[in-house]
Amino acid sequence: MVFSALVIGQVVFDYFDSKADQNSKEQEEKVFYSSKFKRLQIESSEMNNQSEGQNKNINLNFSNLKDKVVIINFWASWCKPCLEELPSLVSLKNKIDSDKLEILAINTDEDEQVKAVSKIIRKFKINFKVVYDRKDKFAEIFDVSAIPVTLIFIKSELYLIKRGQMDFFSEEIIDLIKQNIK
Repeated sequence: MVFSALVIGQVVFDYFDSKADQNSKEQEEKVFYSSKFKRLQIESSEMNNQSEGQNKNINLNFSNLKDKVVIINFWASWCKPCLEELPSLVSLKNKIDSDKLEILAINTDEDEQVKAVSKIIRKFKINFKVVYDRKDKFAEIFDVSAIPVTLIFIKSELYLIKRGQMDFFSEEIIDLIKQNIK
């Protein structure tokens, strides 16, 4: 009986210890990404959905993003899961067209794939900023090694990191954004 109590105690201790490790890793990740976000400075060209020759320069930094819900989505034109999630991101922006929601699609394609990216922007009628990540500058800052990856920040703090395809038009995401853009 004493042996059974010791075994059960060890199992319970191991369970709570693993939960504490998981919470600690999640907290470290939150601090890491939130600190990167707070130092964010984007000076790049944004391609709109009109034509290839109509790029415009954008300059975003933390000061004009800190009070918003910010979705940063890393993607590429050759990435099937990335392309499958884009329509839900467009639908989200159509449903919640607020200056308190900022969507940044960070494109990781190579320079020679600009035409493919342009076609995708037009095909999906992308209605948010597409930032070209030349030389993987932003992927390096946010430690992105595989795509798609989505980071959602609420008032400067990391709320969610999703590695892999995501449904941005889910009730959970829509409710989350609506609650935080008031």
